[in-house]
Amino acid sequence: MEKHAVKQSLRTATNITMRSDDIQSPFGRSRTQCATKPKWDVQTRHTQYFRISPYPFCRIPQPKTICPGQTRCLKPSALPLAPTMANERSTILAIGASGKFAGLVVPALTKRDARVRGFVTDAKQGVAVRSHGAAEIAIGDLRDEASVDAALKGVGAVFYIAPAFLPNEADVGRRFVASAIRAGVRRFVFSSVIHPVLTALENHAAKVPVEEALLDSNMEFVFLHPAMFFQNYAQSWPNVLETGVLAEPWSIDTRFSRVDYRDVAEIAAIALTENRLNFGTFELCAEGPLNRTDVAKLMSEVLGREIAASQSGVPEAKDSATIASERPQNSAIQKMFRWYDLHGLVGNSLIARAVLGREPRTLRAFFGELAANTGKPK
Repeated sequence: MEKHAVKQSLRTATNITMRSDDIQSPFGRSRTQCATKPKWDVQTRHTQYFRISPYPFCRIPQPKTICPGQTRCLKPSALPLAPTMANERSTILAIGASGKFAGLVVPALTKRDARVRGFVTDAKQGVAVRSHGAAEIAIGDLRDEASVDAALKGVGAVFYIAPAFLPNEADVGRRFVASAIRAGVRRFVFSSVIHPVLTALENHAAKVPVEEALLDSNMEFVFLHPAMFFQNYAQSWPNVLETGVLAEPWSIDTRFSRVDYRDVAEIAAIALTENRLNFGTFELCAEGPLNRTDVAKLMSEVLGREIAASQSGVPEAKDSATIASERPQNSAIQKMFRWYDLHGLVGNSLIARAVLGREPRTLRAFFGELAANTGKPK
């Protein structure tokens, strides 16, 4: 009876080892000699890894238990990792490196001692990007495959953001992902948009095919879904100071979540230089959705004088066909304003707070910076 039990154990161990024959062992031994097998632990909610030995009675879950004739079993945290951006310094290509938004990612990366290659459209932009810390410059156009392929040569990771209302944005993005795959890029961080599933908004829906291409790519990916940017107010700030009115071409009552793109840039830098955000999708917002009356009140508090909230008209051409033929993106922008007149874009600040390990920057503080840079009129 005892002899039969030993034979059965040997047969079971042999079968286990044979089934693990196609698994590459991380322990440095041949695949038939050793392999790891994951098991979900309900109590700890972590995956435990067990050493499978060709010897009977040696499927041992305890760490540091010595298997006959082999090395120590390892804890999950001690298992060897594939090369990642966090454990080796690699060049990161930053798309839109000279832009007012993506340009914030370059200094965020250099603070982390990352080697950045800035993608720009001309040499003049390259000078400015170098001053922000980029080690290299690649000149090209996202619509030109040859220049994209050249920019991606030797790159380990990519930060990608498309220009606002780029014509054929989805196709341009998919082709860029294909180029990144050919170049052997390992990680791709995509600055997308909050709620990309909104098909009524062309600038949102255009992000979905790019995300799908990344899901199919086998690259490490991170999707950032930021809300409206604080920095958009910088453009209208001089007019607010001059007129005392905050006006936008949609309803005063529509509420929006917003975020400081410097926080987005910091999170992008984390995603590009650490492993903890891999394969995640992150909605990024500051605290509280606000309507225009709320925003005007914050401006009033910062400036020390009354700022009124108003609605401006949507710019109209003589006919929509003229808009579509002269500047196709104008049609999409007008559709967006009309959609905003009825609907808001709101999200939650929890994710940004968790990733940053602090409170996201506030809109009031951003207005304070604008006021300090421009002065408070009497």
